[in-house]
Amino acid sequence: MSHTSFLTALGVVKLAWTPKGLLSLRWGEGHVPPGDEAPAWVGDLARRVRAHLAGEALDAFLDVAVDDSDWTPFDRKVFGALRQVGPGQRVTYGELARRAGSPGAARAVGGTLGRNPVPLIVPCHRVVRSDGTLGGFSAAGGPPTKARLLELEVAS
Repeated sequence: MSHTSFLTALGVVKLAWTPKGLLSLRWGEGHVPPGDEAPAWVGDLARRVRAHLAGEALDAFLDVAVDDSDWTPFDRKVFGALRQVGPGQRVTYGELARRAGSPGAARAVGGTLGRNPVPLIVPCHRVVRSDGTLGGFSAAGGPPTKARLLELEVAS
C-alpha cells in the first residue's frame, strides 16, 4: 500500500492505493506528511478531488478504480449502486437498498455506508433518510460536513 496527502477545502486529504486501485480516502485536520511517489492516476485524482471540494468542477469519479478486496459481496452491490448517484442527486437508504438488489435492507445499507473507505468516490453523503433529513455521516466532520458537501453540489 502506498499513500499521499494534500490540502483541500476540507483540510488534509489522505489517499492510499494498491496496484488494484484506491484503497482509502480520508480527510480532516493535520499536516501534509511526506508521501510515496504517486502514479499519474493518483496525481490526477488529487487534482480532481481538490476541484470537487472547492466547488469548481463536480466529478462523479466513476472512472476511479477502487481496491475492493476487503469488501463483502453486499458492500460491492451497495457501493456499486451508490456510485451511480451523481453530483447534486440524493437517494434514501431504502431506495439504495432496492437499487442494490436488497429491498428492505435500509439498516444494513446504513451499516455498510458507515464503513465506506472511499467517500466522494462512493458518495455516501448523497444518502438521506426517508423523511429527507440528512442522517448520519461517519467521515470526518460528521453531518455538518455531509451538509457542506451536498450544498457544494447543489450550488454548482
